[in-house]
Amino acid sequence: MKITEMSARHHEIARRLLLGQSNNDIARDLGIGHVNVSLVRNSPVVKEQLGFLSAKRDAKVMRISEQIAESLPMCVKYLKETIEDPEVTDHLKSRNAFGLLAAGGHGATKNVNVRGVHAVLTPSDIQEIRAEAEQIGMDNNIIDAEYDDGEDS
Repeated sequence: MKITEMSARHHEIARRLLLGQSNNDIARDLGIGHVNVSLVRNSPVVKEQLGFLSAKRDAKVMRISEQIAESLPMCVKYLKETIEDPEVTDHLKSRNAFGLLAAGGHGATKNVNVRGVHAVLTPSDIQEIRAEAEQIGMDNNIIDAEYDDGEDS
């Protein structure tokens, strides 16, 4: 099957491809075979349309990014002013402080999934980790300075 003109179905497939949907998802959603989606995806006419749509999307993203970059100094100034304003509530100051930190790349930590991560620790690594944990415990009055873990050092 050679596509010479794009039908409404071809435009819909191209739109979904641009959104990052897989061939199988598009086929399932549109009630067609994944081979048909693949044929449409690989046709020169649709590839040209995808290139055009991608360029158009990228240009729009760049314009938005430039607008954000232009506004950023004003936003930072506003955040700093509200943090320093004695009439602003502590809640708003706190939110603005976090916003300022996030703008500087120091946002709140995110929940990170670490499944599948492996580490090899040497005995000295383990001893160092234990010593740091003990120090943190003592600094926060969680354990006594006379802490004895029951092991001979």
